[in-house]
Amino acid sequence: GSPPAPRAWAAQRPGSPGLRGPLPPLDTLPKEDLIKFAKKQVMLIQKVKSRVMKQRSLC
Repeated sequence: GSPPAPRAWAAQRPGSPGLRGPLPPLDTLPKEDLIKFAKKQVMLIQKVKSRVMKQRSLC
């Protein structure tokens, strides 16, 4: 089977604190939101990479 969809695509909805939901298509987001989204994704990727490097160093 295919792996489950990554949860990284869930984001805080404006006006609904604490609620998570699917994002609208990226091409409909305002520029500021798109920049925030991109920065958040880069941060998540860096966290995952550091975890992978830690795991590899333990083996």
